[in-house]
Amino acid sequence: MTTPSQPKPTLVEATETVISVDFSPEASVQKYELKWKDYAAQSWDSKQVEFTTSDGKINVEVTNLNPGTTYCLKLVAEGKEEGPELIVDTETIGCTPKQKTCCTVQ
Repeated sequence: MTTPSQPKPTLVEATETVISVDFSPEASVQKYELKWKDYAAQSWDSKQVEFTTSDGKINVEVTNLNPGTTYCLKLVAEGKEEGPELIVDTETIGCTPKQKTCCTVQ
């Protein structure tokens, strides 16, 4: 019997300080750990992801990240080996407004 491979997180959105990913959990797993690190760093940060198994995808956000930085993310199912890495860049801080607005200077 082969062991199913770990799910790879899928990028939903990356902003200046937040990366949002989702994944489809295995039916037999109740707890995952999402690990992330700055691409050049040696150590990983992590976040426990507990949920009730369902047919849907699980969405997880990593916050308080540095703008313009490359990050590696991966999932680890409870009691299993680490899954494949997802490499994502956060956005660089820009000088332009995020929303189009109009103002009048008098």
